Amino acid sequence: MAVNRGWTTSNGERREATEWFNVIAWGNLAEICNQYLRKASKVYVEGRLQTRSWDDPEGQRHSRTELVADEMVILDSRSGSEPEDIDLDEELGFQCQ
Repeated sequence: MAVNRGWTTSNGERREATEWFNVIAWGNLAEICNQYLRKASKVYVEGRLQTRSWDDPEGQRHSRTELVADEMVILDSRSGSEPEDIDLDEELGFQCQ
């Protein structure tokens, strides 16, 4: 997932930056993501942060912080319709474990 942010410097210059991170989805949410999301899809995701650590074959320690999703709202409209709110707990019975 990419998150874009913009700001204006003290000199009045407009700047932008993009942060990339992984989102983990399980069960029905993963199936929905696979079926409906494409590159550049706009979504709102709620979940929890999870940090994983591992050692590579050379013994270097690595860590990665990921978002484990438990709710998603698709913000892209289909044929001018309203965004689709997918409440996984109520509609699909999905709970992030």
